[in-house]
Amino acid sequence: MIHVENIWGYIYVMQMEKASLIERLNFYIGKVDDAWISSLIGASKEDIDLLKKYSGLKEHNLELPNSFIEFIDKAGEGDGGLISNVLNGKMSVKRLVDINKGIYEMWPETMHPFEFEFLYDEVGIPYIIKLGNNNEIEYENTCYISSSFEKLLFQCAVRKYEEMFYQKKIRFGASIKSFKESKNRRKGDTIMSIMDELIKEYNLECAWFNDNYFFCARNDIFSIILLKRVAMAGQLSGNDISQMDDFLRRLLPMIGAEIQSF
Repeated sequence: MIHVENIWGYIYVMQMEKASLIERLNFYIGKVDDAWISSLIGASKEDIDLLKKYSGLKEHNLELPNSFIEFIDKAGEGDGGLISNVLNGKMSVKRLVDINKGIYEMWPETMHPFEFEFLYDEVGIPYIIKLGNNNEIEYENTCYISSSFEKLLFQCAVRKYEEMFYQKKIRFGASIKSFKESKNRRKGDTIMSIMDELIKEYNLECAWFNDNYFFCARNDIFSIILLKRVAMAGQLSGNDISQMDDFLRRLLPMIGAEIQSF
């Protein structure tokens, strides 16, 4: 096990001390993947400017989030798998320029600048920054997955790397039966309201980048990740399987999920 005491607190302090986005990401990622930062390939300033132009933002007095610009400046043509592996799409500013240029020049009336498509998954479905809705992140206009691009980056980092800090992992998700049983009982509940009792009981340290769609917390024994989409799914990583099993016996009925076998 690689133990990092109060890792989320340290990263938050780095943010307050004006550490760069990449430095903060690497503080976490570098503990289990020291090659990540050297694998990044930034987009050129020219391509970033073209992306802003061909996205039709200026005509509507819109701007891309600062965190997005800072990230693509260092990783816009190669993100070391941070977004690409987790969301199953290649991060490429050049590709975004090509896609948006054709639409901008030929069919500008069809553009939706308030919905900035920044990534396409392996079957072409877009991930969207909702510039007209607090910059939340949406998948295919069907469900929100994060409250901001900056939080999305750290959420992807946790989804990719958190299990490497521990020896064992258990994945879980909703079945039709378990989801129906908990749906009405948990209607309107947030992740935090569901987890509040367990956070106190198991002395869990919550990540600062948690939101309505993502939750991560850890203690000395295990780390829990929850994703809230139509239903809830997630992963428990740890070192003591008996304590992990005890925690899941409490959690899974609350969120309408079951252990998944792969």
